[in-house]
Amino acid sequence: MSVAIHVRRSGDKLVPITEWDREQLLDVPEGKDLSIKLTRTRSAKQHRLFWSLMQIVVDNHPYYLRPEQMVEWLKLRLGYVEEVMFHNGDMMTKLSSISFSSMGQSEFQDFFNKSLYVITTEVTPISRQELISELETILGEKVESWVEQ
Repeated sequence: MSVAIHVRRSGDKLVPITEWDREQLLDVPEGKDLSIKLTRTRSAKQHRLFWSLMQIVVDNHPYYLRPEQMVEWLKLRLGYVEEVMFHNGDMMTKLSSISFSSMGQSEFQDFFNKSLYVITTEVTPISRQELISELETILGEKVESWVEQ
């Protein structure tokens, strides 16, 4: 059985974050070895920033009607795709998911930065700094820590 629990590092130990996480850990028999894949939990704050960015682009673009359409194009443009080959030789391109469970924080940070670059160089005439300023106005806070230069 595979279950994802969230833990926080405390010195050289990993401590469950919620009671549910603790209960899941206690379900493992004492003394059993575990294999752990370390990924940083995705930031809900950066998630909100990303979707605010998508809404700004859609509000200022003649072709995209919904933020989800912009995200689908970005995934295709940036190569977040999987090619599926069928038995008869036909191929299908499937867009990868950027959901919390599919993409860790490091990979999402990379996707976010690439998306911002493509948006400001190919999609909209607004400069990077103008876009970031508009995001800060909408969110009511500085976003520099979420946007790599």
